[in-house]
Amino acid sequence: MSIKNIIPGQRVTKEKQQRARELRCEMTPAEKLLWQEVRAKKLGVRFRRQQVIAGFIVDFYCHKSALVVEVDGPPPSCGHLPQIPRTWNLGEDGWGRVGAEGGPI
Repeated sequence: MSIKNIIPGQRVTKEKQQRARELRCEMTPAEKLLWQEVRAKKLGVRFRRQQVIAGFIVDFYCHKSALVVEVDGPPPSCGHLPQIPRTWNLGEDGWGRVGAEGGPI
C-alpha cells in the first residue's frame, strides 16, 4: 500500500519513504553544508531534503520553484540506492535541475 506524499498526486511506498528518512540522517558533508544554507526559507523559498520524485530520492527540492538540487559526492553508507539518471529530462516534467559535482559547494 502506498501513501500520499508532498507532491500532488504522487504515491510513495512506505519503504521508499523510510529510506528517504534514513538518508536525511546520513547526509554527506556537502549535503549538510548546503542544507544549512537553504533551510528555514533562508533563500525566501522552502526546500525539502531527500524528497521522492518520480520514484527517485532527490537531495533537495523546492516545490514553489520547481527545482531539484543534486549534490554528487561519496554515496551514503548504503550505496545500493539508484541515482537519478543523467538522462532523466526533468524539463519534460516541468522541473529544473541543478547539480553540484565533486569539489566544494
